[in-house]
Amino acid sequence: MNKAITAIAAIGTSLMMGLSAYASVSPRMEQETNWNMKYPVVTAGSNWSASQAINADIEGYYNNLRRAFNQGRYYKCGSNYSVNYEDSDVISITLFFLEFPYGGNGNHMVNHDLVYDKHTGERIPLSNYVRVTPQDLEYYMGGHTYSVTGKLLNYNQLQARTINRVPENYFLMGGGVVCIAFQPYELAAGSFGSTYIRLDPQYIEYLNRKNQW
Repeated sequence: MNKAITAIAAIGTSLMMGLSAYASVSPRMEQETNWNMKYPVVTAGSNWSASQAINADIEGYYNNLRRAFNQGRYYKCGSNYSVNYEDSDVISITLFFLEFPYGGNGNHMVNHDLVYDKHTGERIPLSNYVRVTPQDLEYYMGGHTYSVTGKLLNYNQLQARTINRVPENYFLMGGGVVCIAFQPYELAAGSFGSTYIRLDPQYIEYLNRKNQW
């Protein structure tokens, strides 16, 4: 169990390099026995209502986990986060949760990838950036799938051969890149953590032209 907590810290550290550059996000800690949480607190400039909306939405994920923890569903819980991209209009944040049941083995990491409009505080749906189908994701899966630490996975490292859904989870990397995120074990072994399919601008332009809905 200590290894699991160490793993979430390592993942958070690897993904949060340069976090200090994002002046609009600050951490808040909540530590109790078997409960070790790091929350992102977002300040959307002087837009108080947008900041409140973003933080309320983020806090909802922690509150849901807290309820499950208090009901005894999990023995130990932890969290970290990364800021993937931010500009004057949007912010892309990933929440990493460790949900460890009593006596549980294996990978119990869950990620929530959230993109917010800093003017309204609302979540921005994936379709605002790219219109994509499960079949499209299958096509790009080989050669465009990365581990949680950013390692490009070869086709033999992928366990999935078909994709049946388009995840709601996605994050931005800047430069017009959109990454569609999957939970651990969905596309590859749990040792790779959450994985993502990276779509560069030239692919996004094609997909939006092809998928006219």
